Formats: sequence, structure tokens, C-alpha cells
Amino acid sequence: MISSIVDTLPLSFIDFIYHFVFLLTSKKTNLVDDKKLRLYGSSSRSLFYTFLDEFCENTKTPNILVTPLQHTSFRDIIEHFFEPEQITVLPMNEEYNRIIVTDDILNTNKRYDLCIVTHLFGQDLDTTALIKLDTEHRCVFLEDRVQGGEFDMIYSSDIFHYSLYSCGMDKKPCALGGGILYSRTGNFNRMNMIKKLEERIKTYKKETITDRYLFLIKKIPTYLVYNVKLIIWIVISMFHILGINLYKFITFYRKNNPGFMHNGFNINPHKSTLNSIEYSINNIKNIEKIQANKCFFFMISIEKNKLLKYFPWYRDTPLLTVYNTITVKDRRDFIHYMNRRYIPVIDNPTYKLFNFDYPTKEDDTRFNNSLVYIPTLYTMNYYEINELIENICAYSKNSIKNI
Repeated sequence: MISSIVDTLPLSFIDFIYHFVFLLTSKKTNLVDDKKLRLYGSSSRSLFYTFLDEFCENTKTPNILVTPLQHTSFRDIIEHFFEPEQITVLPMNEEYNRIIVTDDILNTNKRYDLCIVTHLFGQDLDTTALIKLDTEHRCVFLEDRVQGGEFDMIYSSDIFHYSLYSCGMDKKPCALGGGILYSRTGNFNRMNMIKKLEERIKTYKKETITDRYLFLIKKIPTYLVYNVKLIIWIVISMFHILGINLYKFITFYRKNNPGFMHNGFNINPHKSTLNSIEYSINNIKNIEKIQANKCFFFMISIEKNKLLKYFPWYRDTPLLTVYNTITVKDRRDFIHYMNRRYIPVIDNPTYKLFNFDYPTKEDDTRFNNSLVYIPTLYTMNYYEINELIENICAYSKNSIKNI
């Protein structure tokens, strides 16, 4: 049996306790770290919203470029600030690991003011083609790197001016809340932007120590269900014995226990949240080392078993995200196959497409509808990883027979 589900909090038990300890400390952390050129917020979505609010106030009818797959909240925020005619969706290659800049985009009379890139599947997208845009338009480049590569590289490429990170409960760095916005050095206007965002955040409703305490308390059952292998084993075993649908339960639990706020997310974070963020930044290498080792083991086996078609985006670099994503042509069939074997799976809950039509939407929809979360590698041992691969192998052979 695989005692791992589709989510985890990438924290040790001691790390989890530390976030409660920070409620009792007197250390004061500022919203802006001038030395590291970073701004803290209550979440990445709050920082993103605040950034666009400020950007639109200072740029008359801006035109933007975006990657097609966005987190639900980011998509909604973009559509809140921009009309469809202001948004140009960048095409992707078939593997969805490289951005394409077409001649139509380059040769248009439209001037682009902002480019928003969301990285996918735990590795950085190939953004080489954006250099053409930088030369032609000199727009502002912002990346959401929560599912990007190594944290030691704050930016995935020299082209980016701003880099966003979520510190939510299943993100990296994991601070059980919070977010970070980095800004490049050497430009007064960009540092001036950070100061303006800081002032905006200070006007938001202040998170109290009670708010933070209650938020952390609610994460205790989630930590137990997501991270403690004995509890995971007991839950899956009981579901198996009682014939309860594991897929439906995970879908229900995840929907009703999100690691973020759907509404009212613009908050001025409490000092304990800021201390949690700083602590998590210093602890991220341990998380990345665990994930990288297990990812390499997983992907070597995947390649050996000729299963790379299920992970087309992989480029010989560790997938540094707690989410383990697979693409399958018949998502319903794959979910049913794994669910019958009590292997935790769930439809892609993260990425959404824009609500308006654009040239490559049909291809993007087909790809997005093929994505499934399978058990996270982070909490799995190597025997369980082998078992997961064996089940993917069996599914692959079974699906070929049915063609």
C-alpha cells in the first residue's frame, strides 16, 4: 500500500511546532527586507493583486502577455484588472515546458507593458523566446515561481524583474501562510514600486495574533492526515475495508480545507507570520534535497520503463514541487483505475484557463483536462515509489490492450 496522498506539508514535526513558537516571540520582522530586495505579504495572491493594482494605476490602458495555465486565483485577478482585448496568451510547445513567441505577437502594433509567467510542474519554463519581447517592447517581466526550480536562483532567468513565491501550506518555502515578492537591484523605479506596495499592504486589515493562532490550529488535522504515514495508512486501509471512495473523499477534503483564503486575502500579516516566512526561507534547502533525490529516483525508473509520455515536460532536472502531476489522454479512466487500487489521485485542481477565447485555447484545454495529481513523492519511501511506478506501468499496458 502507498501511504502517501496528493498533498503534503513539506515540514518536519519540529518545523511545524516552530510556527506556533513564533506566536510567542517578540522579534519584529519588517514587511520589506531592503538588503535582500524582497517584500513579504499575507499570500502570493495578495502580493499579486497589490502589484497589479499599483501597476494599473500608473500605466494607462496596459496590454499584457500571460502564459495559458494559471492558478485559479491568479487567473481571476488578471481578469479582474484587464479586459480580454488587453490580454495576449502566449503559445506553448507540445510538452508545455517552453514558451513560444510567434511573429503575430512580435509584429503587432500593440505595445506590451507587462508579461506574467507562471511556471509549471516544479521546474522552470524555457523562457528564451521572451528575450525578443524584451528587445522590442521593454516591458516589465514578472514570474510566479512557486512551482519553479531551485530557490537559490531567485529568478529563473535574467529577463525577469520580479519573482513571486507562495509560502502556503503545501508550497515552497512552506511557512503555513505568507508570500514573497523579489525585485531586481539597480533600478530606482522598481525599488520605489516595492515601497509603494508596502504602503498599500499597511492599509490592509491587520492580521491579529488570534487570527494567526486559529489559522495554525486548523492546520493540525491537515498535518496529521497529510504527513503522518501511520495515519495515512490507517485512513486508506479503513477506506479499503469499508469500500469508501478515496477519490471522492480527497476531493471533498481538499475543497473544504484549502491552505489559503478564497476571499478577503488582502491582509497586513502579523509579525509571527513574517517570522515564519523568514524561518522557512532558511530551511528550504532541506526540502529541496529530499524532493530532488526522490524525483530523480522516480524519473529514472519512469524513463527505464518507457513511461516518459506521461511526463512530457521533464527536462533532466528535478521537479521541485510537492505535487506529482501526470498527463493521461483518458483522465476519467486513469482516475478510476488508480482509485480502485486505493492509490490517491485527484483531477488537476491547480491550473485554470482564461474565460475568453484565444487562438491556442483548444490545445490548452485538451492538455489541462489531461492533468491528474498522483501521490506526492515527498512523503513516500522508495518501495512506495516503485509500487506507484508499477501501477502506472500496469495502467499503460492495460490501456494499450484496450486500443
